[in-house]
Amino acid sequence: MDSSTLAFIVILVVGFVFLRWLISPVDPLLTNDETENIVHRLNRSPDDVSARRIRRPVTDDMIEVVRTIAPQLTTGQIRMDLERTGSVELTIERYMETGNLPFPPGESRPQHTDDSENHNKPPAKTSSINLIEKYGLTSQVEQEEQNGGVDSTWHDDKEDRGSLLSKKRAEMILGARRRLASQLQKENSA
Repeated sequence: MDSSTLAFIVILVVGFVFLRWLISPVDPLLTNDETENIVHRLNRSPDDVSARRIRRPVTDDMIEVVRTIAPQLTTGQIRMDLERTGSVELTIERYMETGNLPFPPGESRPQHTDDSENHNKPPAKTSSINLIEKYGLTSQVEQEEQNGGVDSTWHDDKEDRGSLLSKKRAEMILGARRRLASQLQKENSA
């Protein structure tokens, strides 16, 4: 046998043994207690993991970051959760999941004041002025005569352009009114 053939066969055997060792399952040499301990460590909740973590002191910057995401939370709620988790990310994640954070002991929900209730109310409706009254087009509505359209050429004078745009706006409003009136008439007749 040639020496290169022999070296090739030895390399194949060593490679095969190495691959078998690499792929083979781990021998069950661990005791039940060690196995349970490993499984327990793998199945821990994030609260357990964060309890073992070295805690950072809660800073005002951390509270401010959470407050930008959840402005309705009190500082006490944010501080308590940050002290418990030690992480802004976990606090924000808990807020996103539940929509609120627990209150610290001794602190209760703040009473709603009239100011906060007014803040959540929709703004009061303004007087219902339609576009015809707003732009003073009542005289044109009464006429109901079309002038043949508005001149659409562009003027160099700023005042002429402004008057042209206001005429086009008035024509659009009147046209929309006519279309609505005809649509309502069709619905009533049907």
